[in-house]
Amino acid sequence: MKGSRSAGFTLLEVLVALALLAILSLTLVSLARTTADASAAMRARFAETASSQTARSLLRDRIARALPVTFDGPNARALAFAGDPRRLRLLAAEPPYGRRAGLMAWEFALEEVEAGTRIEVRAAPAAILGDPLAGLAESRWRPLATFPGRLRFAYLGAPGDAEGGGWQPRWRDPGSLPRAVRIEAGQARGWPPLIVPLRIPELGGCAGSAEGAPACPS
Repeated sequence: MKGSRSAGFTLLEVLVALALLAILSLTLVSLARTTADASAAMRARFAETASSQTARSLLRDRIARALPVTFDGPNARALAFAGDPRRLRLLAAEPPYGRRAGLMAWEFALEEVEAGTRIEVRAAPAAILGDPLAGLAESRWRPLATFPGRLRFAYLGAPGDAEGGGWQPRWRDPGSLPRAVRIEAGQARGWPPLIVPLRIPELGGCAGSAEGAPACPS
């Protein structure tokens, strides 16, 4: 009997070993799944941060380059700049190191979606005759980023203007640019305050500034 006992394992020992192996396998599978989920979440977070930074960089650069160009509209002189809480259209001087040269029309949109606010952009070469922003109608929208909150544009007027100065939800002045544009997120987190002073590249100063006018906001 002793010889037969030492020759192999009992049925109970085999079952215990199989149970331990199954528990170990489940633990390893769970660990692998958790690691994969964490890795995917990290990659998604990195991608979200990168797209948000790209959107902020493009908004900051193009808004700062807006030009106070006027043109003959259907009824009166108009400004190649129009803004409301969810849309912003402007004419900008392209940087000399970019792929585009000359003047470009840009339009940014803050579209409400289930996940929050999707930032979209479209651009077109400035029209030579008439409205410089007319080419935007033929351009396609391109998504930049989606922010899990409600983003809105606001526009800073000069003291004493028709709207009384301060931050305004719309820009209606047909002859001058706002002093700055703000992209705000209310009480939501994840979107640091972004205030872009509008500067005229050729002059190096704030749009609409004059002698005795307040300095550009920082």
